[in-house]
Amino acid sequence: MKRFILKVLGYLIVVVIATVVFLHSTSDHYWDYHVPVVKKRLLHDIDKKENISIILGSSEAMHGINSKEIDSNCYNLASVSQSYYEDYYILKYIQSRAKKIKSVYLPLGYFSNHLFLFETQTPGEALRAFDYEKAYDIKYPLSVGYFVKKGKLYMRIAKSLLSPNSISDFDDRGNLLRPCTGKDNDISDAQASFERHGINANFKIVNPYFDSIVTICKQYDIALYVLVLPVTKSYRTLTDASDFKAFKAKIKNNADGKYTFLDYSDNIQDNEAVLFKDADHLSPCGEEIFSKSLKQELHMLSSSDSIH
Repeated sequence: MKRFILKVLGYLIVVVIATVVFLHSTSDHYWDYHVPVVKKRLLHDIDKKENISIILGSSEAMHGINSKEIDSNCYNLASVSQSYYEDYYILKYIQSRAKKIKSVYLPLGYFSNHLFLFETQTPGEALRAFDYEKAYDIKYPLSVGYFVKKGKLYMRIAKSLLSPNSISDFDDRGNLLRPCTGKDNDISDAQASFERHGINANFKIVNPYFDSIVTICKQYDIALYVLVLPVTKSYRTLTDASDFKAFKAKIKNNADGKYTFLDYSDNIQDNEAVLFKDADHLSPCGEEIFSKSLKQELHMLSSSDSIH
């Protein structure tokens, strides 16, 4: 009986190990398929294009900037809760493979206070950190929490093996495919969003990775644009009364030729229910308007630089 139990246990261990190896090596099952799909498309184009531009950042940039409006070779690599930790390693990864990165667009928002995805408080979002490990070779500090979350991810992937992810939600340069309906949205979540982003807020811990992004851009002669994207008036009022105001001022004051700081937090004043999908994310209608205005601003800045 004892030998039978040992054999069963041995069999189960082998099955578990084989399952983990299989799930870990499966390339077409990600928690957030936006990350690997856009990365794959970008790498496909890197050898063909001399100058590329990339948009980094969190969901505000993913929902707020259309890369096709900005530049013919621009890719939106922003994703939900992506922090400066991920941004730094993505930039480093792309820089090592691209012929030349012309511009980097780096959003700065109240959500920029966490170090990396494991720090997020929204259920499920932390699991997306493993997408970055797989797509960009990012390594996270090992801990008990790391292995617990990885186990949860494998369980979710196992449940979804029979329903592969679709990639139809994004175009070939990482932009969300969403029509502008012109309908009113519920933008009353400012307080809840502010509190969710502000849990354990600590802007000091992200400074080293922000500085590292600045250093890479300076080293490789990449134009860096630090952008504060539009948010609703109610959300902006909350962040202006927080430590984010001082953090934003510090980033602005430290630009000094190293990067261009552009604050669009109050760029959209009217018709907020149509132009925002919630308190701190633009709707497709807002994205269209903001992307075009950003393009004009960048064109004017480029013209001004060429004159001087």
